[in-house]
Amino acid sequence: MITKVLGYVLSIMGLLGLLLTFDKVKELANVTFLESITKTQIIIVAIVLIAIGVFLVFKSKSSSTESKEVPIYHGEKIIGYRRH
Repeated sequence: MITKVLGYVLSIMGLLGLLLTFDKVKELANVTFLESITKTQIIIVAIVLIAIGVFLVFKSKSSSTESKEVPIYHGEKIIGYRRH
């Protein structure tokens, strides 16, 4: 669950980074530390954040759909396993 949330947060941060490459958005945001960073660097960092975020989201979905084996008891003896 935590990895899914982290994946979404990283993806949103990447999308916001891509938005900051537009001049109008950059003026409206009025972020001063971005003046020393080029658009190309912002795009690269944003794409990396989006890729990591999407990877984490899909990784958490695949691990949650795995079937787990649960023991079947007959008294105190395990007689088999079933998938849950």
